[in-house]
Amino acid sequence: SGQCRVPRPPDARASWRAAPVGSGMKFGKQLAQEAHDAWAAHYVDYKALKQILKQISPDSHIDAPGANSEANVHLDGLFVSSLMLQISKVNRFYCATAHDFGAKLHAIQPVLLRHSREAKRASSPPHGTPAAAGEEPPPPPPAPPPP
Repeated sequence: SGQCRVPRPPDARASWRAAPVGSGMKFGKQLAQEAHDAWAAHYVDYKALKQILKQISPDSHIDAPGANSEANVHLDGLFVSSLMLQISKVNRFYCATAHDFGAKLHAIQPVLLRHSREAKRASSPPHGTPAAAGEEPPPPPPAPPPP
């Protein structure tokens, strides 16, 4: 099958409950605290990525050769590959979960359609009764042909 695409919710920022300004709660702790327990293993390992970033020396630059710059190049590569693995892990989980929910929806769709039809029938006036207020009455039956 095709590759799973991750849709962006219409208002992604509104769904995130940010810690109040001045609360002192760091992003990683907030993420762990608000994680859905059943899905926690499938979240980005923010702490591991942060540990790699902390090892990168801010004093060295790629254009200035030296031990620190070589270590930073290695750490940069490690960070990028770790980040890609984390993104891939989250995407696999998202796609599997979306597939599972899609299969469940497909399984219950006939029941939903039946209930929808029954609700429409129950809310519409019986045949031959005046239409509800605001609705056009049905057209009169055609006149019999002249003899």
